[in-house]
Amino acid sequence: MNYQVDREARMERFSGKGGWTYVHIPEIAPDPHAAFGWVTVSGTIDQLPITKRKLMPKGDGTLFLAVKAADRKKLKKEVGDHVVLKLYIDEHPEELTQELLECFAQEPPELLERFHHLNRFMKKTYLDQIYSAKTEEAKAERILKMLRDLEGKG
Repeated sequence: MNYQVDREARMERFSGKGGWTYVHIPEIAPDPHAAFGWVTVSGTIDQLPITKRKLMPKGDGTLFLAVKAADRKKLKKEVGDHVVLKLYIDEHPEELTQELLECFAQEPPELLERFHHLNRFMKKTYLDQIYSAKTEEAKAERILKMLRDLEGKG
């Protein structure tokens, strides 16, 4: 696994009531193409698996990972404690996969052409929705929705 973060870090908390507990992640830069610069990561915190968590902007040009209360409880860790982070950027494909090309092959050719004429943001939005589905059934429904949208029937 190619980890972008593989180190020990101290958990901190934002000041004020309801302030989030977090770990500062300066190793990963904000994504200029994503909403708010968010970056999706997966990996482990002290060997506790985490999947598809968003790194959020801290306000100083760097990102942070919020550590949920349920995770802190499982880890038996609080603000000021150190955790071992192993994180990698969890990206969805930005190009059509073989699976999607096979779906397009069963449709009128103009649908694939319409997909190729979408701007980068719209393509990424569709692909992220499809590949973030938790089940194959949900994935299939999202593929069908994209195809109907491209037909103008969505």
